Amino acid sequence: LVGPHGVPGLEDVYCDPITGRYWGVAGPISELVELDPLTGLLISIIGLDAGPFTGIASYGNRDTTTSFCIASVNSTGEAARTLTFGHGFVSTGNLLVAVENLPVGQPVLLLASRAHSFIPPSDNTVGYQCVIGNLAIFRNQLSFAPYSRRVFFELDLTNFPTRPVSTSVQVGETWYFQSWYRDRVGIYTTNFSLPSEVLFQ
Repeated sequence: LVGPHGVPGLEDVYCDPITGRYWGVAGPISELVELDPLTGLLISIIGLDAGPFTGIASYGNRDTTTSFCIASVNSTGEAARTLTFGHGFVSTGNLLVAVENLPVGQPVLLLASRAHSFIPPSDNTVGYQCVIGNLAIFRNQLSFAPYSRRVFFELDLTNFPTRPVSTSVQVGETWYFQSWYRDRVGIYTTNFSLPSEVLFQ
């Protein structure tokens, strides 16, 4: 918890180091709140739709796309999952993505693509790769899972880091989000989160 706040049931707080904005996820997780960094009071509230996992919120398809991919249990005894917060409107310019049920202290890298896949585990990973093609790899937002076991990624929809040049999300596009993270389960040292799908409008 960072600083004072006046939000009952606030579970934790995330601070964007660039903008200085504070975000909190209220519990039970049904709304995302933005806090004033000085007073700790509410600035705005985004209601979250109740999908297969509480907290899914995107315009159009509000599913975690388990119809085409799955996630493997990690060393915490749970499978990591990817949640998208917001309403999937390109006009908003950004999207907040959370990855939950992560092993504490391990690095987490967010991936996104316009194509989904179902690639079984191989080499050092126990997870299924659910995104494929020209991946947007958010290397500049590499995070380490805190004790809450949740990390946040605030994405600029005009600047997805694909190669050879960055990509701007367009109306009508569907993007799939998944995280790669380090973990040890037996001989395996990496894993992937359950993906989330967003149809942008």
